[in-house]
Amino acid sequence: MSAAPYPNRKLRMLRALTSYADTYSMVAMANVALANLRAGEEFEVPGHGLFRALNVGESSLRLCTPKGVRQLKVDSPRFEAFVRDIQGPLLLQMWAGSGVLLDVLKRDPATVRFKEGLYGLQDRVVGGQTLGSGQ
Repeated sequence: MSAAPYPNRKLRMLRALTSYADTYSMVAMANVALANLRAGEEFEVPGHGLFRALNVGESSLRLCTPKGVRQLKVDSPRFEAFVRDIQGPLLLQMWAGSGVLLDVLKRDPATVRFKEGLYGLQDRVVGGQTLGSGQ
């Protein structure tokens, strides 16, 4: 078995490739951002408060939230709702050009910033190996 093209990712996204149709998908970018979170990173979700990543594994994300510790299993309705919750803050950070969620997204080699200033996902996987970041 060849090496995973995205060893930096968790949450079952080691081998997830982005289709051309998902280049600007906020759902895809939110999933990639969560898959690149590291324990201890904190981010704000307006209306929900401050979140801190406690553990990012292959099957779940464990967060410290204003309502206590939450375990979100990949592909669960709660995980999918959380992905929707962070899309707005991520988009605002893209427009502003800074923020924790944007920094986490930019850590991924599939994240590119196009000449128009827009961020998107563009896989650069050749023969199972990921080419350098498009930053």
